[in-house]
Amino acid sequence: MLQDIFKQSWLKGPWFETLLLTLVSVLLYNIGIAFLLFLIPLQVIFIRRGDSFFVTGMVICFFLILFYKLIILAVNSAFAVAGPFMLIEFFSITLLFGGLVLLNLVKLPAVSSVLKLLAAAAATWILSIPLILFLRANENFITVIGELFTNIALFLNTNLSASESINLSYNQPVIDGKSLLMITREFFLRSYLFDYFILLLFSWRSGTILGLRSLRAKANTTALKNFRMPDVYIWPLILGLAGVLVNNFRSLGFLGFLFWNTALIMLFLFGLTGFGIIRFLFEKFRLTRPLRFLFAFSLVILIMTPRVGIVFLLLIP
Repeated sequence: MLQDIFKQSWLKGPWFETLLLTLVSVLLYNIGIAFLLFLIPLQVIFIRRGDSFFVTGMVICFFLILFYKLIILAVNSAFAVAGPFMLIEFFSITLLFGGLVLLNLVKLPAVSSVLKLLAAAAATWILSIPLILFLRANENFITVIGELFTNIALFLNTNLSASESINLSYNQPVIDGKSLLMITREFFLRSYLFDYFILLLFSWRSGTILGLRSLRAKANTTALKNFRMPDVYIWPLILGLAGVLVNNFRSLGFLGFLFWNTALIMLFLFGLTGFGIIRFLFEKFRLTRPLRFLFAFSLVILIMTPRVGIVFLLLIP
């Protein structure tokens, strides 16, 4: 009878697997740059075990990360300072989880995965507006961020002044903390939806492929060589590029950041279409790996030429 209990135990069933992959997700989230991979184990849970285990894994993951962060704050007595940053962090986690839920659980035959990803990015933009307005009015957040960038600028100026190849005239700092903060702010707002889109796409696709391979099943995702963007999406691309152009001459405020993100996302998607066509042609004409490498190297050299490269430089935030 005891053997029968162990045979039916959750230790050898889907619950153990769900808990294990969830713990891997939590671990990845708290290991430096590895946090970029933390959604992949959750997507593997969905592929291997289905909806209910996937949702359970996300909930457990969310509260384990929250519990760990609260312990860290309690040890360092930093609740007062870390409030806005905790809000940003768990707001971001919630949006990423929401994107995975949209991709996996919203099953509408007429809605493609690309459209779901774009909808998730659009929802992120709408929901992020109140948060950004709140942070702009939060004196605690502004003070901490200002001090952080002042210290970064001081560190950089100290190292630059120590360099023999750089002469600082009249002991004036090369990098100003406020200027560095403004540059970082502009760069972030111009690309944060694009970053969200890329992270969600990468995690969803990677987790799906890994999950299917673990089941020894054939991946049902679209191969890169077969990926094509519908013609209707050319209009968001044109609108985004036009908005970026107008914003360069006359500031459009927060709307300008939306145009930047839209242009980057659309350029990325149409770029995937271009790479897919190139890969299809490689396979059609049976080009060897050395020839493929030579073609890629020639393309990089072409981009680096002034007249062609200027086109790419204009599209980089």
